[in-house]
Amino acid sequence: HVEQTRHRQLPAHVGRHDGAHEQLALGTDVEQATLEAHDHGEAGEDERGGLLEGPSDVVPAAERALRESERRLTEALRIGRIGNWEWIPAENKVSWSAEMYAIFGIAPETVSLTAETTMQAFHPEDRAMVAESTRKALEDLKPQHIECRILKPDGTISYVNGRGEIVLDTNGKLDRMIGIYQDITERKKSEELLKSSESRYRRFFEAVRDGILIIDAETGTILDVNPFLIELLGFTHEQFL
Repeated sequence: HVEQTRHRQLPAHVGRHDGAHEQLALGTDVEQATLEAHDHGEAGEDERGGLLEGPSDVVPAAERALRESERRLTEALRIGRIGNWEWIPAENKVSWSAEMYAIFGIAPETVSLTAETTMQAFHPEDRAMVAESTRKALEDLKPQHIECRILKPDGTISYVNGRGEIVLDTNGKLDRMIGIYQDITERKKSEELLKSSESRYRRFFEAVRDGILIIDAETGTILDVNPFLIELLGFTHEQFL
């Protein structure tokens, strides 16, 4: 006999933040596998709603589709350097995905996750900001968005972008908080390099004893002029622009 196919739901904190499309595809795959079996007369229901006999591989096919969707989602999160987490305040219980441990550089067997131990993973100078952001999200029952530094056990400093949401129970009371952290270290390094380059250029632009005029190649509009050219020609900066 063919057992009814049950859809396994991904953790809410994955689906609500980063796995919405994967979760939808997952559900579609499972439904399609079951419907195709019914369409071919391999399994179905009688008039009283009972299951008719069909091949024993219908459920495994649906399970394979489920596992494949889960695998694709896991790979997408790994490539995007996105980890998900869940916190149940009433139990002071924190759960991390495998990618969260990887981002924070922590081996799962070396730590028992609570709100307090989790806070220690953040850079000492950013912990107060993280705590205040979390407090405000809980107080206002609104989503949390934060960008901060983490301090790995080996002393490495990385940057993360975090988002969290409040989950209420059926009585409208706080049940749990769920969210994600994405490693944005490479992006932050690129931004810092760009700022450093712009700073060096600005110092050169203002100190060099040659006249420099920056013009938009398409419109011919003067965008900037350095102090030496202003001094040389006797115009004000505003007159050039």
